[in-house]
Amino acid sequence: MVILGVYLAVGRSTSPIPGSTLETLVDRAVPLSPAWVFVYAAVYLQVLAPVCTLTHPRVLDRTILGFLSIYLVAVPIWWFWPFSAPIREPLVLSDVSSYVLGMVRAIDPVTNCFPSMHVAFATLAALVVVRHDPPIGKILFLTTALISASTLLVEQHWLADCVLGAALAVIADRIWLSRLEKSCFAPLPRAWHSVWVGLYLTLALGLMSSWWLGWMPLEWIQAPVVRPPAG
Repeated sequence: MVILGVYLAVGRSTSPIPGSTLETLVDRAVPLSPAWVFVYAAVYLQVLAPVCTLTHPRVLDRTILGFLSIYLVAVPIWWFWPFSAPIREPLVLSDVSSYVLGMVRAIDPVTNCFPSMHVAFATLAALVVVRHDPPIGKILFLTTALISASTLLVEQHWLADCVLGAALAVIADRIWLSRLEKSCFAPLPRAWHSVWVGLYLTLALGLMSSWWLGWMPLEWIQAPVVRPPAG
């Protein structure tokens, strides 16, 4: 909660650098695809994957330090160089995907984009898991690649945000985990991964249900969204 509080406080306290952009030809070529928001949201549960595989307390301590070190590097960058996310136009709330993306845009500060914590945290989670269980770790590298792509497809990040986020994760892994003995990386049974996967599916179903039930909790937040005409 403290980390989330700092994240939101920094984002609410900064304004985008006038005329700032990290756009590349890749960013310009990627179209807005709200359906990818469900992949984008997967990171909130993938960060739990290390807890579902590690068994050694030293690995747990160093994994936490890895996540914190990434965060401590990112916060000053967000504060002193608040680049804006690549949101190009208001979002029309026309289906469940655009509704969920509207929630993300309403809550997530646009200036906390460089580096991308989505990519950094997903990458570090995959790096931790692959040291314990290579087959599952390789699957997480695939989901990390999809999460990284989703940050561009929902216009929440630039390609540069993703590159720096991934680099920070690799550096954190090298600093905190690479020197531990191999005996520290004995994994839990793979069935434990059903915990975070199940939580993700529950989250996705809950968001879909809130749309189908007509519950749209965006009234109290200023968000760049447009509601479709009634009727």
